[in-house]
Amino acid sequence: MSKKRILSFDALKGISIIAIIAYHLYPQIVPGGFLMVNTFFVLAGFFVGRKLESIELKDNKINWKAVWRYIKQTVGRIFIPLLWMIMLIVFGLLIFNPRELTYMRTEILASLFLVNNFFQINAERSYFVQMTDASPFTHLWYNSLYIQFFLITIPLVLIMKRLKFSIPFKGIIWSIIILLSHALIILQYVPGEDPTNVYYGLGTRYSSFAIGVGAVYYIPIILNALNRFSFKQFIYRFISIVSFLVTIGLIFMVTDQSPLTYYFWMPLYSIANFLLIFSLTIREPIISWLLSNQLLVMIGQRSYSFYLWYYPIIVFYMGYTREYPLVYLQIASIITIFVMGELFYQLVEQPKFAVAFGQDLNFKDSWRNLKAAISLRQFKPMYLFRSLAVLVLIGFFAFIMIFIANDYVPLAQFDLEYRMRQQMTNVQNLPLPAEQKMISTSSMIAQMDDTLGSYFVNDFETTDRLVELQRQAIEVTRNEAVLSDQIDENRAILDSIDAANPFYSRNLSPKELIFAAQTPVTFFGDSLVYISAPYALDLFQSSNEFGYGSLQIYDATSILVDLINQGVVNDILVINLGTNASLTDEAMVDLIEAAGKRELFFVNTNSAVQHIEEVNSIIADFASRYDNVHEIDWHSYQQGHPEWYTWDEIHHSEEGRDQFAILVARELYKFYN
Repeated sequence: MSKKRILSFDALKGISIIAIIAYHLYPQIVPGGFLMVNTFFVLAGFFVGRKLESIELKDNKINWKAVWRYIKQTVGRIFIPLLWMIMLIVFGLLIFNPRELTYMRTEILASLFLVNNFFQINAERSYFVQMTDASPFTHLWYNSLYIQFFLITIPLVLIMKRLKFSIPFKGIIWSIIILLSHALIILQYVPGEDPTNVYYGLGTRYSSFAIGVGAVYYIPIILNALNRFSFKQFIYRFISIVSFLVTIGLIFMVTDQSPLTYYFWMPLYSIANFLLIFSLTIREPIISWLLSNQLLVMIGQRSYSFYLWYYPIIVFYMGYTREYPLVYLQIASIITIFVMGELFYQLVEQPKFAVAFGQDLNFKDSWRNLKAAISLRQFKPMYLFRSLAVLVLIGFFAFIMIFIANDYVPLAQFDLEYRMRQQMTNVQNLPLPAEQKMISTSSMIAQMDDTLGSYFVNDFETTDRLVELQRQAIEVTRNEAVLSDQIDENRAILDSIDAANPFYSRNLSPKELIFAAQTPVTFFGDSLVYISAPYALDLFQSSNEFGYGSLQIYDATSILVDLINQGVVNDILVINLGTNASLTDEAMVDLIEAAGKRELFFVNTNSAVQHIEEVNSIIADFASRYDNVHEIDWHSYQQGHPEWYTWDEIHHSEEGRDQFAILVARELYKFYN
């Protein structure tokens, strides 16, 4: 492969790593940047397939020595920078935040042994949820999958090579493998649920790597098929332009939670990447020109170092969301990523200083070089000093992992889980299964009545003026007798609220207290609702709550529909979403339509999350667009009161949950009175 074509592939890597970084820093601009991970997989599969096919058979047998050298070279190229990155972060945590080390031993070991993706799946950690305990090692699922794909591919390619299958037959086999892998996505992906298992899965993600391997066989097949056509150059140009536009265009269009992404866009993206590789391989002029930018080439050559450092750096800076404007943190992240990536590339990937260990997996050569450096004839004091320093660092890292690192539950997570457990619904308070079915059926028919104007369940409305006048007269005579009873009843309500939580009585007027107690409200949302709303029911005594840990708006609609069908959702709905992931127009429309004619009060956020401005902007926008959608401005109300959050700066403290209830009560009273 010519140097010019290799540089074009580097430029494509440069675009890919930029898009991945932008996806995390500017998700509202590049919502599909995560797709570029597929580009890395497709490219990797292509180069792995080419390399394995280039290994010559000896006496019709596989050259295992050459294969073993290639395995050591590839694994070392991935593992050595990974080891140094993990070591540097562990040393940094030991100095600046040693408590974090007590939470992540298994995750570090899983990353080192290249099984991070399985750890993420087993720990149920979502790649798409911004949690309070964001780990600097979450992104290392890619390294793990890369090596797993690599090790799976070697025997598949070599067996087909040993059996001397024809190129078309190999192409058919790899097509079947690709289809089977994508079939796993269709089987495992559940719309409305978090797609982590699909995103991290070995079987589900292998299709993108496999299409890269398949490209080794598809390209000559396509070239042979088109060679006899006089207009083949037009077809090549068309393929290059379309594949490039699809590759770039989809990162601005696709979202990580849309079912269509997993059913259609991801395989289409991999196909577009394959066609782009085809165009680069045949050196199609337009695409070669587009990918000739030297800056992109330089970034692509350093893409692995940038990838290793981008996520830890973003996690670090986004921890200061409250202290500094987001735009400053984004700029600081970009600068630090490129500075750290360049240093790491020069010192680790392209080492400027030779050492015995820590640069490759050739341990025999390392020992030989170390002994030579000690000998009198070839004594190399600086080489010896650097080598011993590296061994000390590796030994110190092992000491930390054995004696300091642990797998304790992070305090923020423990506090969240404990408070969520305190709010678990008692099974005796749930409707019976048969009753739930009846309520669901009744609710469904009532919705049909509202839509069609029928009266299967709803009362047929008629007006009789005489009957109405008689009713009003009777009502007037009753009012005097009822008035004294209402006064006593209201006094009982005020006393019960004061007994449950005197804070409400001190901060709300009697009218606001009585209104809140008598108005049926449903609180719905994520862990903020799960933790705070049960205490708010001491004030909202005619209300109910449905909170779910780590809930995102993509999952919320289906859950809300189920609750509506059970007949447990009141006409006033207070919603708290946007902590775990941002809101989107499409998901908001779905949720609002699912709620029907109910009045929806979205509580905006001031939690320390990266997407705070986007969430609040979307809520304000929808409150202006829909008559039944309203904003409760917790963001402004909470300003100047950091004590209203726990130390994770995301969940309400005891005082914060009381203030949450007070704000909701005031805003609802103001709206309805």
